[in-house]
Amino acid sequence: MGAPKHKWSREEESALRSAVAKHGPGRWRTILKDPDFSQVLFLRSNVDLKDKWRNICSSALQVSSPRTPNWLDSLITEAICTMKQPGGSSKTAIGNYIQERYEVPPNFKQLLSSKLKYLSAFGTGKLIKVKRKYRIPNSTALSSHKKRHLGTLSDKKRVQNDEVSVQRQSEVDAELAKVTIVNIHEAAAVAAQAVAEAEAAMVEADEAAKQAEIAEAEAEAAQVFAEEVSKSLKGIKQLQCDDPLLEVTERRGRS
Repeated sequence: MGAPKHKWSREEESALRSAVAKHGPGRWRTILKDPDFSQVLFLRSNVDLKDKWRNICSSALQVSSPRTPNWLDSLITEAICTMKQPGGSSKTAIGNYIQERYEVPPNFKQLLSSKLKYLSAFGTGKLIKVKRKYRIPNSTALSSHKKRHLGTLSDKKRVQNDEVSVQRQSEVDAELAKVTIVNIHEAAAVAAQAVAEAEAAMVEADEAAKQAEIAEAEAEAAQVFAEEVSKSLKGIKQLQCDDPLLEVTERRGRS
């Protein structure tokens, strides 16, 4: 019986992610032999690495599923809180953090831009944007006076804020719809180009086949002609052997 299985530690999981980034998925034996990771993963077999990586990918796909609309909100918050950069984190830093740790859809950059724009819009209060950097607002920094002041907002102001939020969300939804349409159009264009290239390749192949048939026919005709000439020469030589007088006449004609 094998050794009892232990729960994966954060250090092991981090080492596995780094190893896959370096060697690629599927090269489990190479990863276990790499001295950069073998000291951390020495308790794991190649089967363990394979199973764990499958679980990581499955979890990432579940997180990135369109059925969970707040998945990107959570990842953005995680990125900003984890990096703790002074003055906030840039869009590039947030995107790199998420891409290094999770599976993301092909249009991730467009989604991230739209989501950051929405979260930092007036009325949401989820992110604060200062000089192209995003940070999470610190609610504890509000004084009691400011809290009381915020608490006395009129119903009209709240309604206006809600309308702004709805409008911002509508803009984000519209942008996401545009991104989806663009991706569909791009996919259709790529497919059309692939079909055109395939048709062109078929035409070239047909033309090459025709040229090969012509060359083969010419070669056969040349071979038949050569055989006929050879037969004629053999016939002439045979006649010369059978008729000595003809041979003497030819010699006189040459002299």
